[in-house]
Order: sequence, then C-alpha cells, then structure tokens
Amino acid sequence: MDPQALIDATRGALSYSRETFNAIASACPLALMILDARGRVQFWNSAAERIFGWSKNEVLGRFLPSIPEDRREEFITNLQRIFEHREIRGVETKRLTRDRGPIEVQLWANLIELPDGQKFCLTLISDVSQLRRLARQNTLQLELSRLLADATVLDTALSECLHAICRGMDCQVGQLWMLEPGTQALRLQAFHSISPGGEDAFTRRSATLSFRLGEGLPGQVWQNRRPFFMAELNQAGTFLRQPEAVEVGLRAGGAFPIEFGGQFVGVMEFFRTAPFPEEEAPCELLESLGRQLGQFAERLRHSAEREQARRAAEAAAEEAQRQAARLRLLAETSSILSSSLDFAQTLEQLTKLLAPTLADACSVSILTVEGKLERVAEAALDDEVVRAMAAFRAARAPQEATHPMAEVVQTKQARLFKDYASAVTQRLPADHPYTVFIRSLRLHHAILVPLMRGERMIGVLALATLAHTGRTLTEEDFTLATAIAERAAVAIENAQLHERALEADRRKDEFLAMLGHELRNPLAPIRTALELMRLRAGDVAFRRERQVIERQTEHMQRLVNDLLDVARITRGKLQLNREPLELWSIISRALEMVGPLLEAKRHTLHVEVPKSGLRLSGDRHRLAQVFSNLLSNAARYTDTGGRIELSAERQGDTLRVRVRDNGRGIEPALLLRIFDLFVQGTDTAARQEGGLGIGLALVKNLVELHGGEVSASSLGAGQGSEFVVRLALLDASSRPAPREEAPELRRSERRAKLLLVDDNREAAEALTEALSLLGYEVRAAFDPAEALREAQGFAPELAICDLGLPVMDGYELGRRLKQLRPGQPLGLVALTGYGQEEDHSRSREAGFHAHLVKPVELSTLLSTLSRVLGEMPAASP
Repeated sequence: MDPQALIDATRGALSYSRETFNAIASACPLALMILDARGRVQFWNSAAERIFGWSKNEVLGRFLPSIPEDRREEFITNLQRIFEHREIRGVETKRLTRDRGPIEVQLWANLIELPDGQKFCLTLISDVSQLRRLARQNTLQLELSRLLADATVLDTALSECLHAICRGMDCQVGQLWMLEPGTQALRLQAFHSISPGGEDAFTRRSATLSFRLGEGLPGQVWQNRRPFFMAELNQAGTFLRQPEAVEVGLRAGGAFPIEFGGQFVGVMEFFRTAPFPEEEAPCELLESLGRQLGQFAERLRHSAEREQARRAAEAAAEEAQRQAARLRLLAETSSILSSSLDFAQTLEQLTKLLAPTLADACSVSILTVEGKLERVAEAALDDEVVRAMAAFRAARAPQEATHPMAEVVQTKQARLFKDYASAVTQRLPADHPYTVFIRSLRLHHAILVPLMRGERMIGVLALATLAHTGRTLTEEDFTLATAIAERAAVAIENAQLHERALEADRRKDEFLAMLGHELRNPLAPIRTALELMRLRAGDVAFRRERQVIERQTEHMQRLVNDLLDVARITRGKLQLNREPLELWSIISRALEMVGPLLEAKRHTLHVEVPKSGLRLSGDRHRLAQVFSNLLSNAARYTDTGGRIELSAERQGDTLRVRVRDNGRGIEPALLLRIFDLFVQGTDTAARQEGGLGIGLALVKNLVELHGGEVSASSLGAGQGSEFVVRLALLDASSRPAPREEAPELRRSERRAKLLLVDDNREAAEALTEALSLLGYEVRAAFDPAEALREAQGFAPELAICDLGLPVMDGYELGRRLKQLRPGQPLGLVALTGYGQEEDHSRSREAGFHAHLVKPVELSTLLSTLSRVLGEMPAASP
C-alpha cells in the first residue's frame, strides 16, 4: 500500500463525509492520527491502538503520548513545519508504546484544511521494528562472521563478540562466563556495561560470583545446554542478581551456551533496560549465535582437524574443477554434435576435441548395412599416430568375433581396458595386421563404447592413451565417454534421418517433376489439335464438341497445376510476383476461367464487384487462381440451375470478397477441416463432382502467402455455403498494373525457319502443322540425334525443344544446337511438361530464351516466338 496515496484518499474523505473517512481509517493497517497545532490528538484509529497500546479514550485531547521526552522538541519543530504547508514522507524515527517500550517507526505527515478553515496534521505511522530487528540480527551475524574470520585467539574473539552482540541486540549489559581452569565453576571473564569500566551495581555483583552446574542463570544454561530467555527479570524468582538488575533498570535478558565438539566451554548473558516484545523473543538468535561461537572455538582448538578440513576442501575443489571440466566437455560435445547434420564432418570435429581433451587417440566407427564396422573419423595427439591411423583406415576394424570392438558390437556393452595392446594380443594372432598396428602405436588404456539408439547398434566410439604419455583412463572417464557416446548416437541418428529425409524429398521432387511432365504431355497435342480444327474449319464447325474438349482439357490442366502448386507451397518454394492490382482485373480473369463450367451447369451468377477503387498488392495469376477455385468449387457443389453470388466490399483498410451459393452446403464435421489437403465431402453426389480435394487447400495457402485469411461457413447439408477472403488494401494513390490481355492468334509476319523437337510424335506433328499454317517454315525431329542432323542442313532461326528427351535431354540438345551455328543467332524455346522452378533455372543456364509449360495456348506460343525472334541479334556475314 502506498502511504501517500492513502493520505490523499483520507484528505479527500475528510472533505467529503465523516462516514467515508471513518471507513478508510478503520480499514487502514497503518496507525492513522490527526493532531492539532499543539500536538493534541484529535483522531486515533484502531491500528494506532494496536501499535501503540493506548486506547482512543486515553489519548483524545491529550498531547501525543508516543513522543519520547528526548524527541519532543524535534517533534514540535516538525509539527510546525507541517502547519507551514510542508510535508514529511517516509521518515524513520522512534516512538514510545504503552507496554512494549520504544519502537522504530516510519511516518508520513501532511497538512489538511477542512472546509470551515480548520487546519490539522494528518499522520500515518508504520511499525518497522520487526524489519529493523531482523536487519540488525543479520548485520550482527555478519559482524560476528567478520570478527571470527579475522580472529586467531579464542578469549579475545569472545570478548569482541560480546561487545558486538550487545550493540546488535540493543542490550545495555553483556557478560561472558567461562569454566575456570581446575574447577567445576563458571566465573566472569569479560563484560559489556552501561557504565564505563563496569561500575554499575549489576556488573560489580556478577564479578563476585561463581556458578556451578544448575546454579543461577549461567548454571541453568550449562545444565540444559540450550538458550534461556527471561521476558521479565523482576518476576524471575530464581534469578539471584535480581535486586542489582532492578537497581540499574534491567528488565529482560537471556543467555546461551558456547560449545564445540559436544564439549561445554562457557555462557554468554545479555540484558536490556526495555523488555523484548513478544514477537522479538531472541531464543532462535541466541541459539544461532551460540553455534557460531562454538564453531569458532572448535576451529581454533583443533588445528589438526582444520588442516584436514582444508585438505578435504582442496580435494573437493579439485573434484569440482574436474566435474566442471567434464561438464564443459559435455557442453562442447553437444555443441559440436548439434552444429551440423553432416555427421562425417561433425564426427571429425568430435574426435579432434576428444583426442587432446580426454584421451591421446580417438576414433568413431559406424556399423554398415552389411553389419560391418567402418571407421569414419579419427584423431590423435601425436601427428605420427594420426598418419598411422589414416594409413590403416583402409583395412578398417577387424570383424573377427574375438576382436574387442566386435565384442562390444555383439554384447552392446561398453568396456574399459587397462592394457589394450595385451587385450588385442590375447584375442588375435600376433601377426594379425590389427595386432601389429596396435603394438606399433603402443596403445595403453582404452575405452570402447557402443553407439546405441534404443536397441539399435549404430557404431563404436573408441578412446585410447599412448604408453609414452603416462596418461590413464579412469572410471570417471569411462562414465564421461558413455555420456558422450549417447549424445553422439543421437546426432548420428538425426543426421541419418536427415539424409533419408533429403533423399525422400529429392525423390518426391523427381516424382512431381515426372508426374507433371507425364500428365501435361498428353494435353499438349489435344490443345494443338483443337487449334488446328479451328484454323482449318473456322470457329463454327464442331463448336460444341470443341468446347467440351476444351473444358475437360482446362479442368485437367488445373488439377495438375493445383497438385504441383500445393507441393511447391508445402516445401516453401512458391514465389509470388507482387504488383499493384485492381480487384476487378483479377475477378474478370477468374470469371473467364470458370465461365465454361458455369455455363455447362446453367448457374445464375450475380456479381457485385466495383470495377475500380479496390486496389491491392498481389500476384495477378495466383489471386485469379484463388477466386476461380472458389467459384469452381461453388459451381461443382451446387445442383444444376443454382445461384452463385460474388461480391466485394471495403472494410476499413481490408478487402472482403465473398462467394456464396445455394448448393449442397457443408456438414459441421467437414467444415472444421474443409481447407485440409485431400478433404472432400463423403456423400456420393460430392464424389461424382470429381477433383482431388486440393483446391481449397491451395486457396488457403495462397491467401495466407498474400498475408490474408479465408474462412468458410454453412448452416449444414442442403443450406448452401459461403467463403470469405480478406486481404489488405492499398491506398488510393497506388496505381494498378495494366490488365493482361490474352495474345491474339496472328500469322507470322515473316516465314522464319523453326526446328521442333519432341519425342511425342503426335504432339510434334500436330504442332508442326499448326505453326506451318501460321506462317512458319517448320521441320520436326523426334529424337536429339535426328534434330542435330536436321539442324545442319536446315539452319533454323528458332528451335522448340522438349526437355525430357531420350538419350540426350533438351538442355544438352540446346547447347549442341548452338555449337552447330557459331556466330549465328538461334532462339531456343523450351516447351515441356517440366514446370518447377528448378526446371526454369536449368533452362536459363542452358541458354534457352523462354520456358513454356505444356499444354500451352497457341496464341501464347506465337507471341513468345515473335518476342524471341525480335530479341535475336543480326546474323554474322
């Protein structure tokens, strides 16, 4: 509780109402009093009664009774300052109590002025006696520790401690009683007195006395061997010096024994003129002080034990240093093992750490798939040993069952060898290459530890010392090596799992690339055939049939693209090409993409999207993909003749796009995971709509890549559904990028020579015919060898190459075609089913000028060919 805040609240309550003031005063844990200018009490709360002991009736109208005589003048001066509009905050001083003597307090005081003009001093007081007492006790114990640490003579130290204890406990008299040599009695040896030289009656009386076991206060403490405390000396009938104590004003006291090693040494007494408050009874403190002095006496009188303790402490310190070194080694080991997933490099660093730190030589061997040990890393303190170990690595570790390392593999138990060379000699013939190798190194001690993960054996960690170094390996080293092996096994397993994961990821990439290639390749000749039909017979002939084929081809292409896009997103490889966009340009593209499906199912589409004013930053094609997927989803899961609504609005700085339908709806259980991969409705009608269950997952990922969010809602089956996309808007000053227009299907202005290479004969022949009709002189080749032969005589200006060709891939074919025409320009265009980012990068590195993914619209191919031709430099003469 902040006292100043309490004062402010109280002052406000005084001006407000007496009831409010009384409520605050009663609840206040601090003593609250109001004084007039002459120091007379006008208000006295219950906390003041509890702290000072005087009731309200005893103090009201009287001068404040808690002011000690020697502080009255100071009090009057401070009171006058308060009435001069000053204040006191957190001042520490002493105040009297009715029954507990003086106490230490902390006070705050402010002037208050009532509405009628009267002025009073509002005072809050906190009893800090106990806190200060605890602080003094701590200070006292620290002071004793300092005195005892510097002292070398017992009697002198005890005398100094006596004076320090009296000061610390606010005692006016203290006496030290020691066993008198040759007698069984305690006599006064040192004292602390309120009178200089101990001239008070109590000290003089004590100097004439001696106490045997059980006699007087010192004798009782001697007999009971525990501290004794007297709250009131004038009520202690057994206290022999009571008259003298009363004469000098002593009211309370206590004593404690001084012992060491179970032997009694003496007694210390303490007396004070004020009683100890009940909560300050110093028994625990006296007992603690007695233990301190006893320990000091024991230290001085038993120097031999002290020396022994010193040696033990040194030994403990050395052990602590060794333990710290082991912990540092473990920490450094863990750091190395966790620094890289390349376990060969990591294990090499580990052996180089252990060889000088823990042993003279170190090696790690891994168990191969065939069950044989293969050494993968080694290190040694001696360069000659390192060279010898490297030279012997080709031989590997012997696999004989009697070999020590083989035994460790079989038993899965670590071993400590005190003479490794002898252990090898006992197990292997003297002329065995490994025996000769070990003898040449003069290995001495060795530790072999299996690298285990669960019950699976991974390999063996080997540590050894060389005979000429005199180094040994202990049980502690054995324990440490076992701990290191456990960490190494985890690191090796993690590295192996990482390698497997990378391999699996690589295979997945290869599979996805092949999948895209194989799925896209059949679509290319279908799309080209459709274009040929239109070019030959015009736009009217077979229009309905061509539209069916086009819709199904586009649907298949979207499925392939969605599948590969999801794969790229999950691997973090999808990049956005952000630009300022007008929402309508995105929506119009999405409507074009789903138009055939909406028309086929005879849905009514209601669009409420402003054609300007809603601008955002995003990838034009990916956002069109988002909204076309949502519209396609609504169209497929709404029965024929349904209604679909598409609307957009601004909400602050956020764009809200909503797609709602009156279709089959979404069940609550399905709604919770509607955006998960491969999730579809369970009913038969939903399954009949087809799809892979990845369209909505792709929507969610693409929206989140744009920093937005998408949500779905439905009242249940048959109640329709609603999807809401929220994206950040740009400010009105951002200029949107111009809308992309589909390129027109135009005949080439000049009859350029073009070489088409594709191992899919039908696709190549169809595209050859289409390009020929559109003004190009085209030659087709169906394998790389035929393409190189054709290029020599045909001298093409352009080459369209599939990348997944047999024998020689399209990247290498592109390089070879350029080499055939040194100094002559050749435009290279990749037309392939491989569409991942890595494929685009490889084609650029191989010198291709464009990379198109099958199936491609003929208009897009023509515009690309025209652009590449225009960028080609003129041919050398």
